[in-house]
Amino acid sequence: MDSLPTDDPAEEEPVIAAVESWYAGTTLPNVIYAQRHRLAHPRTEAPVVLIHGGGLTGASFESDLGAGSHWQNDLLRAGFSTVNLDWGGAGRAAIRPAPGSDAPEARIRTEAELWSIFRIGPAAEHRRRAAYPGSRFPVARLDRLLAQAVPRYDTDASKLGALLTEALHAIDSVVLLSHSAGSQVAFEAAARIPAKVAGHVLVEPTVPSRLKEEELARLARMPHLFLWGDNVEEDGDGHWARLFRASRACAERLANAGADVTWIHLPERGVRGNSHMLMLDDNAGQIADAIISWLRHVITA
Repeated sequence: MDSLPTDDPAEEEPVIAAVESWYAGTTLPNVIYAQRHRLAHPRTEAPVVLIHGGGLTGASFESDLGAGSHWQNDLLRAGFSTVNLDWGGAGRAAIRPAPGSDAPEARIRTEAELWSIFRIGPAAEHRRRAAYPGSRFPVARLDRLLAQAVPRYDTDASKLGALLTEALHAIDSVVLLSHSAGSQVAFEAAARIPAKVAGHVLVEPTVPSRLKEEELARLARMPHLFLWGDNVEEDGDGHWARLFRASRACAERLANAGADVTWIHLPERGVRGNSHMLMLDDNAGQIADAIISWLRHVITA
């Protein structure tokens, strides 16, 4: 993956000074669980906040489907402390419903839906598990990914964004790394606390449908890295093509507002076959290197 940025310095095993966890919110689905791995000697005081996608949990960043590494470890080894979240009723954020109310309705995606929505292969091929040609997703380990899928609730990104700012109130500076629907939560938080956000990495994001001018001005104060994989034009209903175009338009609006924006569409860099789950593909470590290289160049101590 020579076409992606990397500075690949020698790295030592990280020394974890403390592991801390806490909650923001108390009733479904507006709950956030945060777990912080605090390095003894981080390269920056700004931890990387890992914000998973819809119907998933923070396990997306702390598992590798057998590839040998995962993004949380990669970041720790590179000198970045982490805060890994579960949000919106997922994982350890699945607390009780509000008193006197019924539990919110949850949607559970089928294997066929996950196969398609994660862009592993053509929808018609999910029974045979025939992936896209050149796919970087380890199809032989698909069941490990399916085991990570959790019920998904209808959530309010604005409320969750406010909760995220609450969850991060005791930390002076952060980097946000958001995936898919988690990016909407990240955008909401970043627009509230722009002075605290040192940068935002967006991995195949779902971006806000509208950004007010004042929100855009606040978001333009931080650098942004957009990352997209392959086969965005291949889904039958155009879902991914629409999200891709919206993401590119959002990146352009941020750049026009004065933001430092880096756009990486992997096929344009000669890197093909990546699914929606970039952190679980077989070249996830190389993509992590590109993210870490970007962080080293834009994040100051």
